[in-house]
Amino acid sequence: MPDDTPAVTAPALGFSISAKLNNKREIVVQSHVPLDMPAEDVSKILDGVLDQLDRQDTRYRLKDLYTMLEVDTTNIATHMEQAADLQNKYAEEFAASGRRGEFKLAGQQRTNVDNLHKTIDGLKERVAKVKLEIAEAEKLLGVKKNGSDGSANLHTG
Repeated sequence: MPDDTPAVTAPALGFSISAKLNNKREIVVQSHVPLDMPAEDVSKILDGVLDQLDRQDTRYRLKDLYTMLEVDTTNIATHMEQAADLQNKYAEEFAASGRRGEFKLAGQQRTNVDNLHKTIDGLKERVAKVKLEIAEAEKLLGVKKNGSDGSANLHTG
């Protein structure tokens, strides 16, 4: 006659890990391991869970990096156009004033144009850093050059 008595198992050790993903989302992972599991095996399980949480954080950070790259690239073009327009405006004002000689930016004009160029340089530096971060994140995630990692398109919001 079969024994219908449930098998007695060792008690389990439960754990919960909570992680913020880009300050927009939070994910909680809950699991358990047998109480008699060797510490080395418990560490492997926890390391695996934490690796996956890091991957998810990177996935969402990559979306933000794509957006930042797009915005900064647009801002560079806008500021370059503004700097050229401003310099042309100052040159036209000089020509209309009837002053002789070659036009040169001076005083507040020089400061205004220089400030725009400093902003452009700062944006170019940030774009270079963001491109490096994107490359690192894509490598970690295994994203192919076409932007596909086999899951949802990371470039869209």
